Amino acid sequence: MTNIQEWKERRSDELRDLILDAAARIFNEKGFERSTTKEVAREVGVSEGTIYNYFETKRNLLLSLVRRFAQTASELFDEKISEGLSETPIPQGVGARYFLERLQMFRSGLSPTLVFYHAKRDPEIRAMLEDLWAATMDKRLRPQMEKLRSMGLLREIDLDFVGTFFRAIVFGLATMMDINPPESRLQLSLEEMSVMARDLISYGLIAANRRPT
Repeated sequence: MTNIQEWKERRSDELRDLILDAAARIFNEKGFERSTTKEVAREVGVSEGTIYNYFETKRNLLLSLVRRFAQTASELFDEKISEGLSETPIPQGVGARYFLERLQMFRSGLSPTLVFYHAKRDPEIRAMLEDLWAATMDKRLRPQMEKLRSMGLLREIDLDFVGTFFRAIVFGLATMMDINPPESRLQLSLEEMSVMARDLISYGLIAANRRPT
């Protein structure tokens, strides 16, 4: 491949990412149904025809955004779970990082409320999210939890429920941040929320000296 071909392909990939970023901003602000490809083109500074060179329909834009989110989530989880679970004896920081980085992802792409709205109505989007979850749970999270349980660091509990519980916390916090106005009473940083979520899972609400024996 020549340098000119490489440059053209790199420019093409960069423009595709710019289109997706612009679409995410507009979809988040106006909703998918009320947004137009013309608005996306105006945001990027290209013709509407250029948008259709990359994405056949507006729905293809949405599918590509969800697909990019799933790919990013999968890669990030691979990197961080292996990094965090190499700590001994208990990966104290991995729990907070797990929540933090998932919340950060929602800040940089489609809003969680928009994702869930369309996942409920679009089988293809729902399947993408389910595939992501299955890969995360079955291939990465479950083996690590089973390892910790074999070391006596986790009590006996249904690991499928643990995974679903983690997912519910992340999605719930992301949705709460999405719909809460800036003047909301809950003014916590992502880092603070991540640590508090980790601590609630690890230690519960009841003070150690008040827990039933």
